[in-house]
Amino acid sequence: MASPAATSPHDVFKSLEWIEDVIWDLTGLPDVFVTLLSHCSSIYYDREHIQMHEQAALETVELANSANSLFDAEGPDELSAAVKKAATDLEVASKLASLCDTYYFLRSLNVFNLSKSEFDGLVELLQAGDQIDAGLYTHADAVDSLNVYLDKLEVSHPGIKHYANCAMLEANIVQEFDTSYELLH
Repeated sequence: MASPAATSPHDVFKSLEWIEDVIWDLTGLPDVFVTLLSHCSSIYYDREHIQMHEQAALETVELANSANSLFDAEGPDELSAAVKKAATDLEVASKLASLCDTYYFLRSLNVFNLSKSEFDGLVELLQAGDQIDAGLYTHADAVDSLNVYLDKLEVSHPGIKHYANCAMLEANIVQEFDTSYELLH
């Protein structure tokens, strides 16, 4: 299992994707995975109930792992490590929450096959929320930085900026109307 300190956003994301696919195959219910994302995020947002959220997240990870085949190259190890570390490390909890909050947006960008460093750079920009809350960064600064990064990615991934803007619009609609992604597809 990877060291929790060495866990990259890309690796945790790949673990989440693997778990989503396994959970879908096991249950056919998207709510199970959405609940996992919620528990992982709540380790940061609901610090009063850290152990409850950690335990619920790890139980769902274990459910997915119980169906793990010896032939699977990926698995839940990175997410398990991140969840355990998030329970004791506020910075890791914040990063895990941000990754879970933007999971569907990031998954929509899979068609561009971003490298690990490109993906991690994008996730870092999406995690500006804490800096905005602390007054170190404005929302406009975050949007500008994201646009500059997407312009940079556009060179090697034509169309990504337009695609990402559409995906962000979809995410904003989901958030604004408190609906689920399943209803939009």
